[in-house]
Amino acid sequence: MDTAKQPAYRCPLCKQALTANAQGFACTNKHQFDQAKEGYVNLLPVQNKGSKIPGDSQAMVQSRRDFLACGAYDFLRQAVVQQVKAGVAEQATVLDVGCGEGYYTHALNQQSPEQQVYGVDIAKAAIRYAAKRFKSVHFTVASHIDLPVADDFADIICKIFAPVTLIEVVRVLKPGGLLLSVVPGPKHLFELKQIIYDYPKLHQAEICPEGFELITSEALTRAETLSDPRLIGHLTQMTPFAWKLSAEKKQALVEGGDFAVTFDFVINVYRLGVSP
Repeated sequence: MDTAKQPAYRCPLCKQALTANAQGFACTNKHQFDQAKEGYVNLLPVQNKGSKIPGDSQAMVQSRRDFLACGAYDFLRQAVVQQVKAGVAEQATVLDVGCGEGYYTHALNQQSPEQQVYGVDIAKAAIRYAAKRFKSVHFTVASHIDLPVADDFADIICKIFAPVTLIEVVRVLKPGGLLLSVVPGPKHLFELKQIIYDYPKLHQAEICPEGFELITSEALTRAETLSDPRLIGHLTQMTPFAWKLSAEKKQALVEGGDFAVTFDFVINVYRLGVSP
């Protein structure tokens, strides 16, 4: 963590502000949250975890990390950065909800030394990896149901293939703040869906959240042919389809040679309405 820019968190137990100390962070009610050696802080109370290991598994985290390293999604990352750059000032506070291993979060942080960039994810394995690599981003283990920051905190919230809780988004965004949402386009990974389902359906368009107005929408589509069996395996493992693809079908896909696939995304940017 960049010590020149101390993060501003709130206590997940009593909702009071957290202040940095020698061990990590504490509130006035003496709730203490230690900072891990990698630089992140865990603000997910045990009673809010929902399972022993919430979020993506270690295998999914590793597969996504290895797949993204090949550059297939770089065009999406660049588009996200440009949308954020066009939407908010260089001094903006950016909150990436469901940030995973920091692939997009780090790119956002590279755009301006004036920005404060935060990454939140419920998967500890993903946050540990992100914090170890990208020291100038404030990474936190936390849930989108209870974001670990104060009211009116962020100029823009990014959610890239991640769920959010709308009431929390509204609480955390500044008046007139932006919500950037990346969702699958109609034909995203359609070739993979054809292997899984007898009658695959197109992805449905995202509905504008209540209280927001859509200010821009950008569609991005790219056809790729994957030749490396390892990348094909990583792709199947990192998506929600991993739970629906049988071991036999996955093996056949990985060992079947070149795999032509469509990457199809939509970036929607919404503005939070300002109360009269």
